[in-house]
Amino acid sequence: MIQFVAGIVEFIRLGLQPEDIVVIALDDKNARHYFQHLSGALAIQGVSSNNIIADPYSEPPFSIDGKVTLSTVYRAKGNEAAAVFVLGVDAVSLRTRSGRNKLFTAFTRSKAWLRVSGIGPVAEAIQNEINVAHLNFPFLRFTMPDLHAVELIQRDLSERTIKANKIRGEYLARLREEGFSEEEIADILAVEAKNG
Repeated sequence: MIQFVAGIVEFIRLGLQPEDIVVIALDDKNARHYFQHLSGALAIQGVSSNNIIADPYSEPPFSIDGKVTLSTVYRAKGNEAAAVFVLGVDAVSLRTRSGRNKLFTAFTRSKAWLRVSGIGPVAEAIQNEINVAHLNFPFLRFTMPDLHAVELIQRDLSERTIKANKIRGEYLARLREEGFSEEEIADILAVEAKNG
């Protein structure tokens, strides 16, 4: 975290505007905690931040002039910044498509500079992949996956989606049985999605 703060302060000192910097947390469970500490540490350095997940009941604009954006990968989709700091890469599973998609989305928000942070075996594996990509530059080399295996994975994901939809339907039915109105149910689902 200290390195992120120092890096952000340095980018601003060198002429980048705060709104040109985005910090993306990939660790969904700890993002709020990370951002509270990061926001406080930046404030001590005189840097304001736009913590877009601080209030689950409002959706501030992604970018605010004069403020560094603190975001989850989900809110960062479709937005870019000159400098992107990605923290918590160790919380991502490299064995799942969704984990790799989160990494891809976070990394490709950067127009120019990317800083990545994490600890442990997952972070080391990501660092190794980045190093291999650098060695192969300007080419992109990869192993073509077994299409049959991909088909099996997609079929499994489809079955899981069907199960999840069934459970969700049962949950909604139970809420209705307990007397919740459609408006109350929509509010409950919105709060759950934001707290996600």
